Amino acid sequence: MLTGRNRIFVILLSVFCLFSSALAASEIKEPYTITVLGDPHLPGKNIKAKEKLIETLNTWKDTDLVVAVGDVCETTGTSEEYKFAKEYFSKLKKPLSLINGNHDYVFSKSDGSWHPEMAPTRERSEKLNRFMQTFDMKELYYSKIVGNYHLIFLSLDSLDTKYYAELSEKQLQWFDWQLYQHKNKPTIVFCHAPLWWKILTKIKPGISNFTIQPMDAIKAILKKHKQVFMWVAGHVHMGAENKYSRGFLNVYNRRIFNINNCDLNGRSILEGIKMNLVEHDNLWTKNLELYSDKVVVKTFDHKANKVIHQQDIKLPKFLR
Repeated sequence: MLTGRNRIFVILLSVFCLFSSALAASEIKEPYTITVLGDPHLPGKNIKAKEKLIETLNTWKDTDLVVAVGDVCETTGTSEEYKFAKEYFSKLKKPLSLINGNHDYVFSKSDGSWHPEMAPTRERSEKLNRFMQTFDMKELYYSKIVGNYHLIFLSLDSLDTKYYAELSEKQLQWFDWQLYQHKNKPTIVFCHAPLWWKILTKIKPGISNFTIQPMDAIKAILKKHKQVFMWVAGHVHMGAENKYSRGFLNVYNRRIFNINNCDLNGRSILEGIKMNLVEHDNLWTKNLELYSDKVVVKTFDHKANKVIHQQDIKLPKFLR
């Protein structure tokens, strides 16, 4: 049995351990750098360029984490596509976080058109399991604490949606709870589809397939949780130098920056916001450099082998 003095010692030791753990969790090198890969669409086109990209990333000493924002597979998430993807990412010598995209599970077959056939519920479920098993993932959606930052990784998982990109009710509840638990941490969300203003869907209904759904439910969650200041996505293949891929025009609800990422398959919207894909042989990635008071977003052109754009995003004042 512990004496009074020993009991006090144990309590003080426990407090010290908790304090030390919290301090260690908040201490990371600055900046902490995340390299973001837009839709890989494997195997797809530009295979040699994609393989060279992995070789290049392996030489980047500053990269702490690589994130692929969905559409790992080229068309419909076949066994062959997943086999190729597993081998492809096995060559990466950096920590990797993956989320899925519509081409990884929601389509049954595709003829290369804009309107592929939607997969039935059972097939979608099987492909979601295939995604997790391929990359040895315990959870389809998850979060990480990096220093004072909260990183949330959302994966498309609706089994009955008519849209290309939708989250299930279960995942929405998890998302809301995660944000509630970490309300004082600046939060970056990684999700395959971007945030778009609902008014755009009235002007052009097809946009509904190219924003994250359900729009109203996600808007309500984000309205409650002001710490979310950045949403990192792919899906729309927004060209790296397209003016709509950055800046004030791409700030959702006046406070959440959409960080759009170009795909790795050489088909992008190089100009404007119309869904006109242009063939190209460039590959672009983005680095998110996390500082205590800001995130620096750098766009890297792998063909020119240089940074072609930099954007400094200050954290909201209440989070600094």
